[in-house]
Amino acid sequence: MRLHLTLLSLLLIAGCTPTEPVEEATSTEADVEAINRVHDDHTTALNDGDTNAYVALLAEGAVLMPPNQPAVFGVAAIREYRQTDFDQITLEVTRPSEEVVVAGDWAFVRHTYAGTATPQAGGEPTELSGKGITILQRQPDGSWKITDLPPGMSPPSKLDLGPLEVHSRG
Repeated sequence: MRLHLTLLSLLLIAGCTPTEPVEEATSTEADVEAINRVHDDHTTALNDGDTNAYVALLAEGAVLMPPNQPAVFGVAAIREYRQTDFDQITLEVTRPSEEVVVAGDWAFVRHTYAGTATPQAGGEPTELSGKGITILQRQPDGSWKITDLPPGMSPPSKLDLGPLEVHSRG
């Protein structure tokens, strides 16, 4: 019985040992530069109110998660959602990148944002500030596209232009 357990243990260990070395995912400087370009182009599209430029940065299965609203799935639905925003407000925001992390074919950009959202129908601008994360995926052609836009980084739509609550630590 002890011989059988020993042989079984050796077979299990041998079966779980990779036959070829596993390459660790590392980010290259080129990946980080490409991801930062997508992040900067995303900010430019928001500020320009350019729906076509905005959706060109999205992966086909992208998800937009606006605060206090249902998630928006897919490029076509995000295009419609953003066009409604861009028709109602003008954004002037900065979104400096604080950190870029690459893990194989996935990456995220952690950033802050500040600026204003001004109703196009007239009225006072709403101050915007906060932090966000953008999730990206390497595409088959090697480019990086945005897959997820979690809450906290989407500027509010005209319906949400009321006072913003700001929380700070310490």
